[in-house]
Amino acid sequence: MNSVGSFPVVSLVIETENDQKHRRIRLGHNVEAWRRQTAASRILEWIVVSAGEMGMDEQRLFAALPCRFLLRPGASYYEQKNAGIAASGGPFISLADSDDRPEPDWLERALALLEAAPPEVAVVTGRTRYDSGPFSREMTIAHFPFQGSLPGDVLTVGAGNSLFRGDVLRRLRFEGDHIRHGPDVDLARRMQSEGLRVVYDPGLAMTHNYTGRPRELWGHVVMKGHAFGLWAAFRRSKPRGPLLDALGRYRVLLRRLAELRRAMRIPLWRLPLSYAFYLWYVVAAAYGYSRAQRGRPALPYAF
Repeated sequence: MNSVGSFPVVSLVIETENDQKHRRIRLGHNVEAWRRQTAASRILEWIVVSAGEMGMDEQRLFAALPCRFLLRPGASYYEQKNAGIAASGGPFISLADSDDRPEPDWLERALALLEAAPPEVAVVTGRTRYDSGPFSREMTIAHFPFQGSLPGDVLTVGAGNSLFRGDVLRRLRFEGDHIRHGPDVDLARRMQSEGLRVVYDPGLAMTHNYTGRPRELWGHVVMKGHAFGLWAAFRRSKPRGPLLDALGRYRVLLRRLAELRRAMRIPLWRLPLSYAFYLWYVVAAAYGYSRAQRGRPALPYAF
């Protein structure tokens, strides 16, 4: 597959909040995957955003690369992405999570799609799957619902597996960037309100870090539930109780499971375990949601 053009056009923005010592996919794996892209020569600039000073080991990862380091003390995940977006200058922007690993042809495929697309296509997104671990397939369905084999328009976008038109992303950016989850879904909705499109293609494949320790799952899902509660307050949407939120979430998860079970290769015999896992999931999320509604802080998590 050949991209339409051949010149460097991509601003690659890498956040570092997700680079944690215990994670199996770390910043080094991410950088190496980007260096090995079949279209790596089309990366115009590497923008690495960090909340603290980077050590020599991290800086050596970017030796001989056109890299800029942005120090943003205290900046969290979306705040780091917004800082990188503001500093970018390329016609296209890719936002890399430091704990995922794109397939070697990810950038080549994404550029071919977006360069040939009509102007109303603002972003192309792809299929993200968690690395192996306990209930990783069910968690993939919960957090990354795009797993189908056919391309098409979708309603949401993931911040870590997408290529954006630079002018659109620099203008809109992420709102509510102090909240750990939600700004990317909101961004897609704001794009679509302007008549812009988000296009999914299964050929854009990434693998995301996943824990091998079941005890870490609770804190991770509680954190997500807490973010759901914060987001509702941020957008001043009509509040609903944790129980009602959990029931709605459970219905959504079961519907996704029915739609994506085959794509995720979940056998029929496993479905009772999947149902039980999603019941556990909505309980954990409801706990985090209720903490947010009561003004309680998020719990620390190690996922």
